Amino acid sequence: MIDVKIKLDMKELSGLDVETKTALAKGVSHGSEVIKEHALEDHGLGAHSKQRYVRDTGELNRSIQQMPVKIEGGEIKAGVIARKDYAAPVEEGHGNAAAYPFMEPAIESKEVQDEILDIIADELSKVFK
Repeated sequence: MIDVKIKLDMKELSGLDVETKTALAKGVSHGSEVIKEHALEDHGLGAHSKQRYVRDTGELNRSIQQMPVKIEGGEIKAGVIARKDYAAPVEEGHGNAAAYPFMEPAIESKEVQDEILDIIADELSKVFK
């Protein structure tokens, strides 16, 4: 299993009203959808090798799921998880097998990060019209 998370630390934003917190939670949720979409696109292609992953049965893709948004204390969290036991060895490589990263490129891409920030900003703009 392998997972990635988006986390907004709101300890310094504890005075926010419910509408603003809800907008942030929606933005984080939609951001995790973007990560899931990119992870699904990246699986099957090694981010560095551009060679197809040869044992692609579709099971790993079907195991990639968005985790629900949680608001706990001063944090808003959401994420994406690949639930197959072999997700981490595929992502990181093992033994003589090459790595075929799909989660790390999905979260570390500047394009994805910018898209997530735009989504959060869009949700907030609906509150602060």
